[in-house]
Amino acid sequence: MLESKITPSMYATQWFMTLFTTGFEFECTVRIYDSFFAEGPKILFRVALFILKNNQAKLLKADLGEFFDILRQFYATTSADKLIDGAVDIDITREQIAEFETEYHSDPDQAIFTFMKG
Repeated sequence: MLESKITPSMYATQWFMTLFTTGFEFECTVRIYDSFFAEGPKILFRVALFILKNNQAKLLKADLGEFFDILRQFYATTSADKLIDGAVDIDITREQIAEFETEYHSDPDQAIFTFMKG
């Protein structure tokens, strides 16, 4: 993604600023909120990572226009069950989230690649 000059701040900012209310069908958003209120903010990171992991191969090959088309198609075609089930399966700890936060503050657009490669 860095080769294409597509950085996490170009797409993930919207996810976290709106808590996934933009783009997804209403049912998906409600399920994210249900999980958020039940489990806390960790589900927000899991959803974001699931979106990226689920589309990783396509996103890594995409140019800027294709990148956002892939995300829009994912939003439109993903069921709430698939989204939440996939997000819950993402294995990430609060400690890892804290490490990513620290890494993000030192190099915001490189931080997500640590997880994607691991």
